[in-house]
Amino acid sequence: LTCHNQNSFVPANGFNHDNTNYKLIGTHNNLECNSCHPIENRNGTTFQKFAGIAFENCTSCHKDVHNNKFGNDCLKCHNEISFSQIKNLNTFNHENTNFPLLGKHVYIDCKECHKGSYTQPIKHNLCSNCHSDFHEKQFIKNNTSPDCSECHTVETFSPSFYTIEKHNLSGFKLDGSHLATPCFVCHKKEDKWNFANLGTRCVDCHENIHKNYMDEKYIPDANCKDCHSNSIWTEITFDHKRTNFQLLGKHKNISCRDCHFKQNEEGITVQQFKMKIEGCENCHADIHYKQFEIESENKCEKCHSFTNWDAEKFNHNNALFKLDGKHSGLDCIECHKPTDNLIENYIVYKFEDISCASCHY
Repeated sequence: LTCHNQNSFVPANGFNHDNTNYKLIGTHNNLECNSCHPIENRNGTTFQKFAGIAFENCTSCHKDVHNNKFGNDCLKCHNEISFSQIKNLNTFNHENTNFPLLGKHVYIDCKECHKGSYTQPIKHNLCSNCHSDFHEKQFIKNNTSPDCSECHTVETFSPSFYTIEKHNLSGFKLDGSHLATPCFVCHKKEDKWNFANLGTRCVDCHENIHKNYMDEKYIPDANCKDCHSNSIWTEITFDHKRTNFQLLGKHKNISCRDCHFKQNEEGITVQQFKMKIEGCENCHADIHYKQFEIESENKCEKCHSFTNWDAEKFNHNNALFKLDGKHSGLDCIECHKPTDNLIENYIVYKFEDISCASCHY
């Protein structure tokens, strides 16, 4: 009669579980007795077991879904009211899980990752399990994008630890000045990062400053490397023999800019690769003021060489006035004197009168 009454033997309305060694709390109050007290068949007779039920730990009845990673005391995190209500979250040690919190993850609110119940398992093998592909499949290979961890860390997303060695395995090897170029210079020309289909030609990143100034046969496909190097832009390896003007003498030692970059009348430096005429006057002024001009053209090389400016090739015997006798030892200045014109002061080499009386009085 402590448990049952004479009207109905089942259920045992008089039984008070609080008098046992296991007091029912929370949802345990709503359980059917046979949930914990199994009904057995003993010698052909139905028998319900009440004594000898293990209850020292929750795992006596419940499966440990954490496989003992957090010990067998479930009450450290859970309660009998609701299994999904987690307590002591501030002291929860995430390092005991398969995903220790490192770097920026330490400061993330739990609900950022655990959208539903804290006890619901979530995928965490790849960064993409939680994070979207920021690069929008630009690195996809065989229909698979590499994981973020191949280039980034959880400590800081930028800078990337994508190495130069890895970059050199791509379609564009870094050398020369490109080694010192920050990633964003090439890969973030606008608001978004771009790593796919950048192109490998110089003009894909650099402006072709010689366009419309130089004949395309000297820069086929706008390839700057035909003349320039990746190390120092001013190092020019162009073979001038490809043109109609071979560099000889002192021309070998001057820079390209000396001839091919000129100031116009407005004082603006402009390029000049297509010469109007193939003559010295493209670069040098006619200091003789057309005295030796033949058919509107000067042939400076008839008298001068590219080694020095002396008229070492000039032969006075081929002139109208042959030097002989006392004349052969005279300095040029004895006969060829400068004009007294303040605007055009030059040495006179051609005379209208070559008679003796023109020099001797």
